[in-house]
Amino acid sequence: MKKLRYLSLTLAALLLMNPSAYAGCGEMEAQCLVIKGETTTPASCTITVCANASEYLSDWSISDGTTLSHTSSADKSTIRINGKPGYQIPYDILKDNLTCYGNADMSQVYCAKDVSL
Repeated sequence: MKKLRYLSLTLAALLLMNPSAYAGCGEMEAQCLVIKGETTTPASCTITVCANASEYLSDWSISDGTTLSHTSSADKSTIRINGKPGYQIPYDILKDNLTCYGNADMSQVYCAKDVSL
């Protein structure tokens, strides 16, 4: 019985040392910006961000019904806006602390401030 307890403790310690075990998630209510053409409209949104040592996930739910997801790992990065491919707008051309994504033809852009874990 004693050996079984030590084995269980050893296995638990090994699992805790796994890099994917170091993970965290955060959810925030935010004010997003929806940009369509020349019009910028504020919209409430919920943003969930999760990350571990090897993956990043950000899910946005915007009050106008738009859903946005960004998943990233060492191998690939995928951005989907309402289930269709999207793009992240580079930080160096944006205003301070904004994270923005656009649809394929950039006719719609979605931004939020201070999106981080």
